[in-house]
Amino acid sequence: MKLTWADGWVCPKGEGTHKVTSSDGKRQYLVEICLTEFDIHTCTCPAYMFSKTDPKTCKHIDKVLEEEVCGWVSLYSSRQPVKKNGILCCPQCSTELVSVKFAV
Repeated sequence: MKLTWADGWVCPKGEGTHKVTSSDGKRQYLVEICLTEFDIHTCTCPAYMFSKTDPKTCKHIDKVLEEEVCGWVSLYSSRQPVKKNGILCCPQCSTELVSVKFAV
């Protein structure tokens, strides 16, 4: 099977570092969301550090992904990017898109 490259766009809304409070309200964890580099997300909580899933995850990452990340990816959507003032923007949230290459 030979892979080829396809151009596309990803909405970066929510990418970066987020502070998430523990469920008991006593601690804060840092969740790093990376949407443009292989969707690798990290958290400073013990559940993430000792996670045996692949990729690793935890409820703090799930919370950020659900509440703060748009998640629009051109490869998986029939909706087209919209142009605003000459800039390609996400059709779901209007955030400026990031150009990426997909292996298909």
